[in-house]
Amino acid sequence: MKNFLLSATFLLIAFVGVGQCPTETILQINSQQQLNQFVIDFPNCTVLESQVFITGNDITDLSPLNNLTSIGVEIGATGSLSISECPNLTSLTGLDNITFVSSGLRIQNTGISNFQGLGQLLEVKQIFNINNNPSLVDFTGLDSLEKVDNLWVRSNNTQLNFKGIENLESISNSLQIANLSSLNSLEGLDNLAEVLVQIRIIDCDALTNLDSFENITKLGSLIVQDNEILASVFGLNNVDPESAFSSLGFKNNPSLPYCSIDLLCENFDNPDPNVAIFIENNAPGCNSPQEVEGLCGIVFIPDTNFLNALLNHNPIIDTNNDDLIQFDEAEAFAGTLEVAEKTITDFTGLEAFVNITGFNGGGNFSDFLSLQNNTMLNSVDFSGSPDLEAVNLKNGNNMGITNFNAVDCPSLEFICVDDVAFAETNFTNIDPQVQFVDDCEFLSVPAFNLEEAVTVFPNPVSETLTISITSTFNYIKSEIYSVSGQKLQESANKQIEMGDLSAGIYFVKVISEEGTITKKIVKQ
Repeated sequence: MKNFLLSATFLLIAFVGVGQCPTETILQINSQQQLNQFVIDFPNCTVLESQVFITGNDITDLSPLNNLTSIGVEIGATGSLSISECPNLTSLTGLDNITFVSSGLRIQNTGISNFQGLGQLLEVKQIFNINNNPSLVDFTGLDSLEKVDNLWVRSNNTQLNFKGIENLESISNSLQIANLSSLNSLEGLDNLAEVLVQIRIIDCDALTNLDSFENITKLGSLIVQDNEILASVFGLNNVDPESAFSSLGFKNNPSLPYCSIDLLCENFDNPDPNVAIFIENNAPGCNSPQEVEGLCGIVFIPDTNFLNALLNHNPIIDTNNDDLIQFDEAEAFAGTLEVAEKTITDFTGLEAFVNITGFNGGGNFSDFLSLQNNTMLNSVDFSGSPDLEAVNLKNGNNMGITNFNAVDCPSLEFICVDDVAFAETNFTNIDPQVQFVDDCEFLSVPAFNLEEAVTVFPNPVSETLTISITSTFNYIKSEIYSVSGQKLQESANKQIEMGDLSAGIYFVKVISEEGTITKKIVKQ
């Protein structure tokens, strides 16, 4: 009797174990009926260790999979999920409890508009492949996703954006974004910190910049190719050159005039034979490694008066006497920068002088001053600046500043500092209306918003350049500068004729009553 009970117990355990989930290595579901039958046959299945393929025109509801918590396990057996050729499937609801996929997740040729239904998904191993979903609008629903091995987003030809995937921080292999004709921003990928093998941005004809990559510090390689209006890759300027970088390619990006990102320039300064560089057929300025290297060392200083003050500075800054300021010249200068009362309206380029110990720049006409990068300062004087509205002095070393003068600045409202209490105690030479703040985003000076308010097009330009500025700003004029800072022309019109200029890189300074902004343009 005892042996009979023991045998019966073993049989029951074996039956329950088999009945929990399917045992097939490959599980093919081709209809809604089969999907509905799944929950009937396997009501207690939570961890599915099969390669699951869901395909069918009549599939509209994934709720029979609601008990699943994982496709595969972290160690041992593997599982993958492919949902493809389901044009009438408009929602992923039913996958709500899945937190982990061990061997790949593919969503292809469906009718989904977002990823609602995957709100518990934390990690996808191997490839998360999102391909050819014509109704896909954004990544809403992937709020919990933090890590993937590979993220491939391709051929989703709608107004797709990456909003909803803001918690993604790490891609251990590759990020591929390709054939997305209407993608105009990478917003949503702003918290991505590392892509350890490769980023590929290919054939995204509405994408203008890579600004959302500014938090990436580790990157294995980069390919940026066939992007019609991509004009800036400076979002990659924070990548650590020591992060096992292996290759970089910029090819067939006709609106990309400047690709001298820090990572690339660092490689030119300290060549690594193991790093492959491919640069060709972009806008002038980014057409060859030699062309890019030539622009790496030059500090862009669009204000002619500021440039002249630096070229004629005593002690000498322009040590090679080429009428330009190289980065190494700016970094080598370690004294006080004497540029007071030089009729300067734009201090762009000051950020390159990282070792100055003093700044004497009062009596000028800039509306904004940033000393954020000038971390060695012990003396700061911008007194007597009638147009100055805001100053960013949050350089991490405010306690080292022993001489501070900001009086006679009637328009000055805010100074952003490391510590408000310290500034209020020690930086007392200010006008009564000035406030110290420690959140630089708080600064509400309109000049900070000009970057978004002003657009210039077409870029590249052959004949006529058009300036577009929102109605909240009062346009005054625009000025065209060469790369050396020479002002070539100015116009109060919002259409500027450039047909007589030679092909190459130029800068347009757009001046409004609220501030100025400088943008790079390419003349074809």
